[in-house]
Amino acid sequence: MTMHPHKENTWIPDRTFPINVFFVNGIYLHWHDHMEWVYVKTGKVKLQIDGDFDVLEQGDLAFVNSKQLHRAEQLAPDTQLVCIVFNEALVRGNGLDITEHHYFLPYLHLKQQWPRIVRSREACMQTISLSFLRLVEEFEKKQPGYELMVKSELLHIFGQYFRHAQQVAEVRTYRQPDTHNLSRLLEMLRSVIRRIFLLWKRPGL
Repeated sequence: MTMHPHKENTWIPDRTFPINVFFVNGIYLHWHDHMEWVYVKTGKVKLQIDGDFDVLEQGDLAFVNSKQLHRAEQLAPDTQLVCIVFNEALVRGNGLDITEHHYFLPYLHLKQQWPRIVRSREACMQTISLSFLRLVEEFEKKQPGYELMVKSELLHIFGQYFRHAQQVAEVRTYRQPDTHNLSRLLEMLRSVIRRIFLLWKRPGL
C-alpha cells in the first residue's frame, strides 16, 4: 500500500534482519526508506535515480540511497536485475565505530556524494560480483549463521565501493585545474604583452 506519492513499503521478511533480495526485469518509479544495490545480471536498462539517467549493461552496478526516487526501464528482452534492498541499520555501526564516522555519515548527511554507477570494466567489480553471488546464495539457502555471512558480504561490497569512490575522487581532484596558478600565468602573459607593445611604440624602433 502506498502512503505517499511513489513511496513503496518494501517487503522485508524479517524486521530484525532488514534485508531482501529481488529478481526483476525492470523497476517501476518509486522510492523507499531503505538503501538498494541494483546489479544488472543480464541485459540492459535505462536507470533513473532522482533526476539523473544512465544506461546500464550486464555487469554494471548502481547504488540507490534511501529516499531517492528511482526506476529501471528494460532495454533488452533478456534483462534480469538483482536488487538487494536493506535498511542502513544493517551496515552502520554505533557512535564509537570508526566506520560510522569515516564512511557512512559523510554520505548519509550528503556532505559527500557516492558514485551512482560502477561499471563492469572497473577493477573492483570482479570482487563485488563474487560478493553479490555469495550474498544471494546465503540469503536463499538460510543455513545456520547465514545472517552473519550476508552482513559480511554486504560490508565487503561497501568496502570495495568506498575504495572505488575514493579513487574516483582523487582522479577528479587531479584533473581539476589550479585556478590560482592559472590566474598568475595569465597576468604574467599580459605583463609581457604590455612591455612588447610599449617597446614597439618607442621612437626609432
